[in-house]
Amino acid sequence: MEPCNRPIETRKRWRQLLKPAGWVAILIAPALANGAEPNRSWDTLVQSVTPGRSVVVTKMTSAAVEGKLLEITADSIAVRWHGSKEIIRKDDVFRVRIANLRRRHTLLGLAGGAAAGAAMGAAVGGSSSGGSAGIGAAAFALASLGVGALVGGVLPIGDPLYEAQRPPKRAVQDAR
Repeated sequence: MEPCNRPIETRKRWRQLLKPAGWVAILIAPALANGAEPNRSWDTLVQSVTPGRSVVVTKMTSAAVEGKLLEITADSIAVRWHGSKEIIRKDDVFRVRIANLRRRHTLLGLAGGAAAGAAMGAAVGGSSSGGSAGIGAAAFALASLGVGALVGGVLPIGDPLYEAQRPPKRAVQDAR
């Protein structure tokens, strides 16, 4: 009688499947260590941003204005916010970021998790005796959706396009 080597084969298969995940983690690690100095030059912002992009402008009062960039000049930035043009003076701007990056990262993570799960499921399902690769792929894809979305959602949204030297003033509420 021949000894069964199924557990050894299964372990080898899992190692083959998890090795790419380790490389992905190594490649993503520098992106998670986001320590670059933000742009503090308004002139650089004026030159680098084109109208039509969705941006989030955080004011010195910590209020945020999100919308389409209409124009940016040497002394102000104009954003379409709630259907009207909001002009914010340069001195009132604390930070400018590109809008919707977290949502985009989450959706990309969702798609990547589903694809990786489907590939692992097909490999595991196809290697087992009597198993169906399609069922394994679907099961792993569904199980990996949430993991991919979570990973995409926690990725940093990147450096701001502009950040002022001084921190925003917090709105002081009257205690009376």
